[in-house]
Amino acid sequence: MGRADKTFSDLTKNQKKFVTEYLENAKKGEYNSFKAAKVAYPNCSNQTLFSLSHKLYHHPAINRILTEALFEDRMPPTEIWKRWSDMARVDVDDFMTVLPDGTPIFDYSKAQMMGVTHLIKKFKVNTTIDEDGNTKTYWTDVEFHDSQAALKELGRLHKMIENKWIGMNLNLSKMPAEALEALAAGEDVMTVLIDIMNQQGESNS
Repeated sequence: MGRADKTFSDLTKNQKKFVTEYLENAKKGEYNSFKAAKVAYPNCSNQTLFSLSHKLYHHPAINRILTEALFEDRMPPTEIWKRWSDMARVDVDDFMTVLPDGTPIFDYSKAQMMGVTHLIKKFKVNTTIDEDGNTKTYWTDVEFHDSQAALKELGRLHKMIENKWIGMNLNLSKMPAEALEALAAGEDVMTVLIDIMNQQGESNS
């Protein structure tokens, strides 16, 4: 078994600690191999840790494990695209229920059932207790993500893709084989193009 083929269970105790600590810090937005190495090897001097952290991070198996774990947690391009689209198409009717007397009220349960609660940016509620001890909750202020800003972002993405591919008349000879297969299978053209651009961005980084 080569070093790159090792799994997490094949690593040493200290290496496992390094990986675990690095991923825990990554959840907080900290990608610091030195900090992870310091926890995994507490008895090493800072000078040693500088060199060790570099070697650990670039260890074939460790780097592969970290890359796979971080990639799994990342929101894929198709989901990003869908969320922007959902924000641009937000419909207040999805969040409202009309009472028998004709009064419209905000209905969070309805929004939950329709799967659109992610379109809510923030909200305020007031809770009151009447003389009988009954609690009532009133939605006093609900703010959605800016649909105009979402449209602007979608327009930017469309233009970026158009400049890169549509302007080239979608030269199929330059498209990856997997992209052609996806298009042939009926997948959305824009979604496929976003995936291609994302992959190219990763290879250039």
